[in-house]
Amino acid sequence: MVFNTIKKHRLAFLLAFIVGAIIVLPTIVSVWKTDPDFKGIYGLSSDDEDFYMALAREVYDGHSNLSNPYIKEYKTGPYMQPPLPEIIYSGAAKLLRISPASLAMVNDFFLPAVSVLLLYSLIWKISQSKKISLLFSGLFFLCFLSAFNRPINPQFGFIFLLAGLNLVWLVATGKYEIKKILAYNISLSVIFGILVYAYPFYWMTIGAVYTLWTFLIAYTEKDFGYWIKNWLSFFVPAVIWSIPFAFNALQLSMSPLFAEASLRFGFINTHWPGAFLNVSLMIFCVPIMYLLQKFIKDRKTVLFGWALVISGIVLNWQNVITGKTLQFPPHFYLVVILFVFLIGAIFLSTVNRDNLSQSAKSSAVLVFMIFIIFAFIFYKQKREILYPLRIISPSNISSLQNMAPVLAWLQDNTPADSAVYILGEGYGWAVPIYTHNSVYFASGAGMSMMSDDELENRWVIQKFFEDVKEKDIRGNRDIWTNKFIDTYQNKESRRKILQLITGRTYPETVLMEQEVIDAVLDKDAKFKKMGFEKALKTYEVDYVLVDFGDERYKNLAGKFKQYTFLSPQAEFNDVSIFKVK
Repeated sequence: MVFNTIKKHRLAFLLAFIVGAIIVLPTIVSVWKTDPDFKGIYGLSSDDEDFYMALAREVYDGHSNLSNPYIKEYKTGPYMQPPLPEIIYSGAAKLLRISPASLAMVNDFFLPAVSVLLLYSLIWKISQSKKISLLFSGLFFLCFLSAFNRPINPQFGFIFLLAGLNLVWLVATGKYEIKKILAYNISLSVIFGILVYAYPFYWMTIGAVYTLWTFLIAYTEKDFGYWIKNWLSFFVPAVIWSIPFAFNALQLSMSPLFAEASLRFGFINTHWPGAFLNVSLMIFCVPIMYLLQKFIKDRKTVLFGWALVISGIVLNWQNVITGKTLQFPPHFYLVVILFVFLIGAIFLSTVNRDNLSQSAKSSAVLVFMIFIIFAFIFYKQKREILYPLRIISPSNISSLQNMAPVLAWLQDNTPADSAVYILGEGYGWAVPIYTHNSVYFASGAGMSMMSDDELENRWVIQKFFEDVKEKDIRGNRDIWTNKFIDTYQNKESRRKILQLITGRTYPETVLMEQEVIDAVLDKDAKFKKMGFEKALKTYEVDYVLVDFGDERYKNLAGKFKQYTFLSPQAEFNDVSIFKVK
């Protein structure tokens, strides 16, 4: 049966192979071009890749709670980033006896390929057409080739989102005996539970689509008794799986650091809507669904389309009701585009089956609107669509291999979790990924439970040998991550839209108050006045790594030899490692 299924849908497996190959080939070619000098250091090719790889390495080294993958003093405590993907990721790396960084290349092929098959399966359920399923699966991943080069999420989480939506379809479109009701809904609750510990944007999506679609079916069919059985079979175990997550969230909320950390993480208290692009796409789908429903014979498919539209709006604009933005709305962009593609599949499968000429005017408007929304998506995603060009000219990672002996020495000659103060381009992101060490400061540290004050201190100490200016502080995301920029972008979007609607001019939003900048400048002056040793020892530090080949530090070699509190340990060309006494 499995063989027959593969044979029947062999083009789907071919598509999955092609997508996986396109995503992984730039990395393979860059390694191949570096050979025989490749020493295991891969380049960074997607946003936040260093952050996710540091998380995976943290679990690989035994810190499965993921309290803080960077800072030595914060290795215990509640997590702000759910740890399940990294636990599975690091477990697979150990099973295969390869590093987390090497596993990332394997996953670049394997995980997107699995997602392609799951999306194909979902669209096949909707359309019962291999051509439509291949078309929309291929086009969707063409629009997000670069995004699926990003480890952990969406690579890992999207698999479970699609698996969950496949199960939602099975639950909603059938009428089952109690055994199947339990089997499908409990399985869905397990996927929901996995996503609770993996990626918040995807479990929210599963919950919204499942709840809205099944409620609409129950309401239209007036068969609440049957659907109550389904809801209990799903929600009761889903709540049980989520109890440890809720307990962790309670621990977070009780911490005095939570308010500051949540703002850096992106929890913005606001009564104003954001995510205008996401919601605009969903609102544009309202007339599409209104016209499309006239041609769809299956009532549940109509309700599915409406559930997608309503879910897309609710997920992005729940803060209109709650007064709080619970997550980053931009992270729902991929979900919203998925919804548009599913609605497109419904449209094309309807055209495939029904004669739209019965209502020529409505048909023409519908076709035009579908064309407009997909043309917009393809235009916006044009950079992603050009991703295959990276195969022709991949990143040059030759210079990165120079870091290999330094990183190997740290891994082999320092105790685990040793805090390393780093002065040198590249080593800041590489040490947390390729060694078992912590670092003195990292921009990703702000995504954990730390105070703004400590992050500001660590940043200015990190910049001890640099001339810090106001421009270096204003809008700095290394210190405050999303704290200022998210609020600024949200307010600026509203200002520009109001100007467009009213024709009036409104004052530009202030990114950061001057007193915040002045406070950091004062700290910079204070720590420089202390002297390097005293400033450095404000927080735990075990080693200092300096790349004297870096333009910023090329004149410091003599000064570091004079520091009596530093003991030279190793030298690699321009790089020196010192132990702090």
